[in-house]
Amino acid sequence: MKHKLLATFMALTLAFSAMAAPPKPQPIITVSCNACALDEHISYTGSGFKQGISVYLSVEGPGSRAINVNIDSSGGFDVDFGGLLDYQKGSYTVTAYSVGRKGATPLASSAFTVGL
Repeated sequence: MKHKLLATFMALTLAFSAMAAPPKPQPIITVSCNACALDEHISYTGSGFKQGISVYLSVEGPGSRAINVNIDSSGGFDVDFGGLLDYQKGSYTVTAYSVGRKGATPLASSAFTVGL
């Protein structure tokens, strides 16, 4: 009797886990180049974020810049700092943060180099 109950419980557990919602995509940031030339145009694309929120996008390295970015209805963003960021030779990290009352929480980041 115990074995039948255990088998039934296991079967139901497997059935319910198969019906569970698929995992949410993890946010990612893609840089248009990983090893960028000094004069190369650099842009950032995000995906897998919660749609409709705003994130704080920070580029840190020899030249740094940050802006607020609105996540679109597909959970993504496209950002080009244009002439606002002077990419000097060195290593950089771009990070998207969720900012709330308890501070900033990193959601995704990506590293790249310029002129190395």
